[in-house]
This record gives sequence, structure tokens and C-alpha cells, in this order.
Amino acid sequence: MPEAITDELLGYYAYSYLALGQKNYRKAISGFNFTLGRSIEPEKSAIGLVCAYSCLGNYMKALKVYNRYKDSIIFNKKFRHQLVKDLSYFLSEDTSALRLQRKGYFSSVALGRSMNRVHGAYGSDNSNIVSIILISFWYIFTGHEFESIKKITDACLYFPTLDDTFRWKLLNRAAIDDSSLLQDESLAALFKVIPGEVASNEYINTIILSMLYGRDLENARNNIEIYRLKGHIFTNELMWNFIRLSVEEDEVDDLSVNFAKHLISEGWADSLIAEVIRFGYANRSRYSVKKELNKLNYFNL
Repeated sequence: MPEAITDELLGYYAYSYLALGQKNYRKAISGFNFTLGRSIEPEKSAIGLVCAYSCLGNYMKALKVYNRYKDSIIFNKKFRHQLVKDLSYFLSEDTSALRLQRKGYFSSVALGRSMNRVHGAYGSDNSNIVSIILISFWYIFTGHEFESIKKITDACLYFPTLDDTFRWKLLNRAAIDDSSLLQDESLAALFKVIPGEVASNEYINTIILSMLYGRDLENARNNIEIYRLKGHIFTNELMWNFIRLSVEEDEVDDLSVNFAKHLISEGWADSLIAEVIRFGYANRSRYSVKKELNKLNYFNL
């Protein structure tokens, strides 16, 4: 008779995941093997085991676990997305598996051979999530290029739940050979947050603008406030799109009014900007918009 799954047994999965987050990979491996042996959160435990083996550089063991549980993971949207999110996150957090000098020349050769076998796994199944992320990981941090590297990295870049830091590192590397990736708004729209490593003002604007196009007003507003404090300069296009969405969502606020005032000073004037300025005038104990209102009257708005 199977062992009953108690709260205490479920706790082993939580402890194992905690060990993974603390980079105690061997403890995590032991814990996930325990939970898998007792069918406790089997898909989640398999994902955790794939992550732990990958962070240790034991890529073939990671692929073996993935292949064993592949069907129950990839045909379940929740688990498929978790695999992408967790594996890319934990790899980008810890690159110790790539510090080949720690074990010398033979370790370097062994890891190189292991990655060639990972590429072979991709050749056998070009939808193999683990091999795609591992090859992209090597491409980011070592610059090693495998056959079909662009096809592989393009697939990785567009995984919806790829960790944002991993996505930026991969995009930054891939854009050296294909700068058009930095103009792809559909790719920019996949970022949930802006990684701290993004230093390009242009790309910060692109990411926030894509949030506005995706009608994610709250996320866009939060990121705008963060980057305003850093002295970032936003484009007029971004400001206007923020105003447009704030009016459409009936969420006009201080930021909307400030952007409207700036746009009028730049010679921009339309019905959306006028609506925001009139909101400011209706709340003139908080806003000073008399000069802007006179300009709107001049334009019959």
C-alpha cells in the first residue's frame, strides 16, 4: 500500500527547494530523490532535481531526469513554465559549474564533452527544454557556439517564463550578431521586470513601452517610478502612451499629469492630453496647470 502523503512528507519538498535556493545542491538532490521515491510532488521534485544537477554541471543526469518525467512536465502548462522559470533562474544565479579552473584541465575537457552530448540531445529532439536552456547558458557565459546556435537561442529567448536576468544576458549576447533583436517589441514585452543590468536608455524605454502596448499599466507605472528616481529620460512616445492607457483605464494620476504638462511644453496636444490637463484643473489644489490650459484653449482642445 502506498505511503500516505502527510504534511510532514510534503515538507521534505519545501526543504529540498530551500536547499536549492541556498546553493546546497547535494542536499537538494538528496531531498528531491527522497520525495520522488515517495511520489511527493513528483513533477515539481523532478524539476528541482534537473535544476540541482544542472547547477553542479551534471548535465547528463539532469537530462536523464528530464527524459524520465518529460511527458508529465511538457504536456502540463504549469509545470512546463516552472521548468523554464526555475532552471533559467538558478543557472543565472550561480555560474560555478562554468568555473572550470577549480578542477583543472580534465574537468574542463569532461564538461566540454558533456556539453557536446547536451547538444546531441537537442539534435535528437529540438524541443528539449533542458538542452535549449543549457546550450544558451554556455553561449552566454563562455561564448561557445554550437551548430544551429541562433535557432537554439531564438527558441530560448521567446520562452514566456524565462527568468528576466537570463533573458537579458542572452539577448545582450545574441544581439552582438543580430542587433534587430533589440528592436523586437514582442520580445521586449516578455520582460516582467527590467533587470538591473540593463543600462541602455533606449531598451528601458522599449520594455516599458511594450508593457503599455500590452495594457499592463500597473507594471509600467512601477517601472517608470523606479527609473525616474534614477534620472532616466523617457521618450515622448512613451509618455503619450502612458497617458493614453491611464485615460482608457480611468487611472489618471500625478504621473499622467506630469507627462501631459511635459508633452504640451514639447508642442504635443490632442484630446487625451487635454483630458488629463482638465483633470489637473479640476484638482487644482494639487496641480498647477493654468499655463497648459491656456495652450489647450489656443488649440481649441
